[in-house]
Amino acid sequence: MRRNLDLETHFIDDLLDLTRVTSGKLELHRETTDVHLCLRQAIEICQLEIDAKKLQLAIELDAPRHFVDADASRLQQIFWNLIKNAVKFTPAGGRIAIETRSDEPSRLSVKFHDTGVGIDSWELSHLFEPFFQVQPSLKQRTGGGGLGLGLAICKAITEAHGGRLTANSAGLGKGATFRFELATVAEPHGELRGLPTNAAAPERREGLRLLFVEDHDDTREVLARLLSRRGYCVEAARNAQEARSLSSRKTFDLLVSDIALPDATGCELLKELGAKHRLSGIAMSGFGSDADVAQSRAAGFLEHLVKPIDAPALDAAIQRAVGNLT
Repeated sequence: MRRNLDLETHFIDDLLDLTRVTSGKLELHRETTDVHLCLRQAIEICQLEIDAKKLQLAIELDAPRHFVDADASRLQQIFWNLIKNAVKFTPAGGRIAIETRSDEPSRLSVKFHDTGVGIDSWELSHLFEPFFQVQPSLKQRTGGGGLGLGLAICKAITEAHGGRLTANSAGLGKGATFRFELATVAEPHGELRGLPTNAAAPERREGLRLLFVEDHDDTREVLARLLSRRGYCVEAARNAQEARSLSSRKTFDLLVSDIALPDATGCELLKELGAKHRLSGIAMSGFGSDADVAQSRAAGFLEHLVKPIDAPALDAAIQRAVGNLT
């Protein structure tokens, strides 16, 4: 049920993005952005799936000019979708290559190549159309699913930035290559800008102790691992009982908890631990209405994140919460 809820939430997000694009209401928060940093973060999010299929990953970020005027979060959305597709359609033991080049002055090219199932000429001509999906036989073999909106949204976001997204394949069984192109800007002086989630200084992560409570095994494992890579000290629990046990033995700076736990609500857990250990928290939920947010705020949560949640979004929320505590 939880997996289906997360999947439906993702579908709704895609439909909303498509609606914004077609109505011309897609908002871009543009700033000087490091494409190499966005790529590394997108790769990090997909690393567990890459490892699970034992895929070879070749990364060559050689473009001398790799700063662009763009919405960093939207760029990461594009890169995540392209890497995710490469992983999905590449058989176990295959290879994925990601490289950046500056073939033209003041223009950056990012290439995503895989040795996967390939794309025939007819599919190539329809690949970026909304709701277009691969052949049923390929979909069954690769476990593909979804509404067929990801690539259409990626292309629309790319073009909204004044860029270009193309696909090429020699045919079925011969892999595929996606190329993202965008004009570059001068490298900024002083602090380098990537995703907004990296604006906080590293010392605000190192040693920060997080109690992470999530009953969905995949979500708990992936997010806990990615947060640990960012320098946080993370202890993970699958329910309120495990969280209570951990908090009785260890000291934490922040609680990050799902609202819908099997043995309590996240609100109940925060009230209990907050009273005992003066702990503040960040709420995670599949629901994000004004009433839902108000309820979590009333319980003492400093932030309310709506699922699905990726590591950069959670990282940014933690940094904001830490700022409120200091």
